[in-house]
Amino acid sequence: MNQRKFARILIHTRWKISAVFLIFAYIQQFQLSFSVHMSKRYLFMEPRWQLLNTAIAAIPLLILFFLTRRMDIATLGSSILFTVLSLISYHVVVYHGSPFFAADIYSIGAAVNVLGGYRFIADLCTFRLGILFLIQLVIWGALFLKADWFRRRCPRLAVSCPLLIDAACIFLCFFSPWALFSKNIVTWNWLPSISEYGYGICLCNSFYSLTHSINRPENYSVDTIAAEPASEGSGARPDIILILNESLYDLNLCTDLPESAEIFQRMRNIPGVSSGYAVCPTIGGGTNNSEFELLTSNSMSILNLSAPFSSMSMKGVNSIVSYLKQLGYTTTGMHCASAVNYSRNRAYPELGFDNVVLGGDSFQYYQGHGSRPWLDSGIYEDMMLWHDAAGDNPRFTYLLTYQNHGGYEKNDESFDTIHIQSDRFGDRTGELNEYLTSIEKSADAFESLISRLSTYNRPLVVLMVGDHAPSFLPQIVSQDDLSGEERDVVFCSVPYFVWSNTDFDGSLFPEYTSMTDLIPILLKAAGMPLSPYYATILKLGQALPVRTSTGYWRDSLGQYGTIASSETYSGLVNNYLCMEYNNLKKGSDYQSAWFQPQSAMESSPS
Repeated sequence: MNQRKFARILIHTRWKISAVFLIFAYIQQFQLSFSVHMSKRYLFMEPRWQLLNTAIAAIPLLILFFLTRRMDIATLGSSILFTVLSLISYHVVVYHGSPFFAADIYSIGAAVNVLGGYRFIADLCTFRLGILFLIQLVIWGALFLKADWFRRRCPRLAVSCPLLIDAACIFLCFFSPWALFSKNIVTWNWLPSISEYGYGICLCNSFYSLTHSINRPENYSVDTIAAEPASEGSGARPDIILILNESLYDLNLCTDLPESAEIFQRMRNIPGVSSGYAVCPTIGGGTNNSEFELLTSNSMSILNLSAPFSSMSMKGVNSIVSYLKQLGYTTTGMHCASAVNYSRNRAYPELGFDNVVLGGDSFQYYQGHGSRPWLDSGIYEDMMLWHDAAGDNPRFTYLLTYQNHGGYEKNDESFDTIHIQSDRFGDRTGELNEYLTSIEKSADAFESLISRLSTYNRPLVVLMVGDHAPSFLPQIVSQDDLSGEERDVVFCSVPYFVWSNTDFDGSLFPEYTSMTDLIPILLKAAGMPLSPYYATILKLGQALPVRTSTGYWRDSLGQYGTIASSETYSGLVNNYLCMEYNNLKKGSDYQSAWFQPQSAMESSPS
């Protein structure tokens, strides 16, 4: 059959060709919908959003069609591609706590490095994704056997036009002056956005967010910001050890699990320890987000990105590292995993660490438990080795641990020292046993560390806090009895423990606080200088101790609400976010004095 005759056939069958593209693209977008648990909502989504999601899903199909000029190869290739992407997306949601968005490209290296610790999930969702793939194969097979035009090579013009038209429509919707989505529709509370618009639209919109990574707070103006005055405290300069403990979480917070409660009660009973819960920015994942909030006291709530170390420069960003260096401290930052994870090899020096200790080769005291590597007890030895060698100046040592990292099926059950006496967790029981066994070892290591430091001959403060809950938490806890704000607070409440051998007011640490507030509280409790920024955070925390990155609050009386709808609290929170914005943007109105100790301000040239 010559090209001219075949072109005439294409013209006469153009509606059939269009229908084939729509059917495959719709099913493939539906696969992505399943992968982020949005299938039911997707069926009842507005038709215009369903159509746009289908147009987005058609882009890979049309690109394959353009490259191969054959519909059979393009449809089969895109079916395989979307099945693989959907399976990946599902595992990202389960293990990371949120779907893949554009900003996650910056941390793809870290994701690949840690994926080896997790297992492939074979459950109802993956079964459904497989069924949708089989449906596509059946349609493809029927067309391949019965439709001659489906198997033939198409003219270049015929394959170019659909791609150009589809791409133009998507450009108009997202990136043109007439865009339907000219603002960030995906915040850290991603669930409502995907429910309303669909995953495809939110994914495209997240690329817009990359160029608008910091949200300008409402009514931002330096002239209206109420910065608290700096204070010098008592002049104390104790050594500080700060430990961010991987996946340290008390499961008894949201499910009756006495085995977990007993472990954490042991830690609270250590003489001289004050304890509570700090609300981290994300559920079940996002170590770097917690790391960012802890070290910088900046909230993730105004950022349209994940993994700040990977996607932002830390130069000039307020941090306890650079702050203590201005007070004469020698600073050390440590993590035993790969140095390139979340670009820590770049971010730690930018934060101001004098000594950067990253990667397993930099550690001497490796200890494991079965197939679980890097026990806390081992890396605490390395931590103290570096801390003791830091010289005569006051010392600040920061350690990010690894021991409790998922997944939780690395060991045979014979390695478990805790066995849950309940069958209500079903297939998750083995994971819980291994997780709690690992948490118990963290408790043992922390207890031994504090016992060792009780005879330390220098004034010292130790603060340890979890980074986030384990990834399986949403799968083992019924959420029917929790409101949105309660869920965000409970699921994100990680335990913290603080101990000191010197004059230290542990009573300043509340039962519940925010991750951003821990460092300002520590400085105040130790009698150390407070910058205007830290002082402002302290004042906010006294009024509103818990503020989630999704816009909820919990006050000291245990009452919940949304920040945006609260006349009492919205102004206080916005004032703090305006100061953070000033620090992160560092524009012409940058107020460097807000982020320095008073002694540094007085010594700066006018």
